[in-house]
Amino acid sequence: MKSVILLRRRRVLWGTAMAAFFVTSSLMLLSAANADAANPVPYVSQPLVPDAAAPGGPGFTLTVNGTGFVSGSVVNWNCSARTTTFVNGSQLTAVITALDIATASTGSITVVNPSPGGGTSNVVFFPITVPTSSIAFSRSDLATAPSPTNHAIGDFNGDGKLDLAVAAATGTVSIFLGNGDGTFQPLVDYAIPWAGPVVARDFNRDGKLDLAIYNQGSGTVSVLLGRGDGTFQPATYFPTVAGDGRMVEGDFNGDGNLDLATTSINARTVSILLGNGDGTFQAHRDYAVGNLPYSLAVGDLNSDGKLDLVVGNAGDGTFSILLGNGDGTFQTRFDYPTVANPQSVVIADFNGDGIPDLAVFSEGDGTSILLRAVALTTLNARPLPRT
Repeated sequence: MKSVILLRRRRVLWGTAMAAFFVTSSLMLLSAANADAANPVPYVSQPLVPDAAAPGGPGFTLTVNGTGFVSGSVVNWNCSARTTTFVNGSQLTAVITALDIATASTGSITVVNPSPGGGTSNVVFFPITVPTSSIAFSRSDLATAPSPTNHAIGDFNGDGKLDLAVAAATGTVSIFLGNGDGTFQPLVDYAIPWAGPVVARDFNRDGKLDLAIYNQGSGTVSVLLGRGDGTFQPATYFPTVAGDGRMVEGDFNGDGNLDLATTSINARTVSILLGNGDGTFQAHRDYAVGNLPYSLAVGDLNSDGKLDLVVGNAGDGTFSILLGNGDGTFQTRFDYPTVANPQSVVIADFNGDGIPDLAVFSEGDGTSILLRAVALTTLNARPLPRT
């Protein structure tokens, strides 16, 4: 009898131990899964609210709209953190002090998400100047390589002064380091293939700006990793679809690594290159769009916290909307009529209602049309026939 009781006690103790083991293991796996969940690279939309201030004015609360914000997001003013309040995944507010706007200058606004993942958003500039009723410019010219095509700006050497990267169709990208007074140091050239659009972002997450250049003729993207001193490593190449077009960057799958999107007028596609976070990119995935997709813009059109794409189709007078799924893939496009021969498209909130709008510019008649992207679900119910 005693042995039976002891056996039952052992079974109870064994069952209790196993239950505790499974509970502990489950909690550990859950914690590991949570620890591995990456914050996205945030994206800041225009305009800031307010979008400018007069020098010497009082401090104020800045509203920053965008995509991919988290509870630990911080608004940076000229690379310095400001007291930030998380409103939701698409809006933050930050305290800008009177000292920040004491003198005429331009502030740079970014949002930084914490690790794991995370990173620094695109830059939006904030003018600190007295409003005027007219605008005048003084001109100075910089000699570049022949046939310059596109450019990007950024602080490539970390001195707080804006620099220029100018890509040329002859196969170079020229770096002009800024002196901070509107003048620049002599250019330094880097060899690449036929150069098209260029973007300056931190693709390998080392805190230094890198360059990505769409080599339209060769169907590749050149990536030049920055050293942080104004110089760059030799280019590495990643295939995409060949053909003239545009390129934008964004964290399309929310893993904290920047990705690229390119268009090809030859193939009538937009290609997605997901970033690995070390300056390399995965094989491109292609989506059909309209005829001659020459322009491209990125933003959160339906306010679901996922980046979407807008493509202007110059060949058929339409623009295509590709809604993002948040995992690096996109839904089948919907096409909408616009001006003839659209050459450029911009996403911004032009009427201050909190809803992204579209401005589509035409080369043919020199006009622009502002399209309010209000009810995408309604628009999606009646797309145009696809080409």
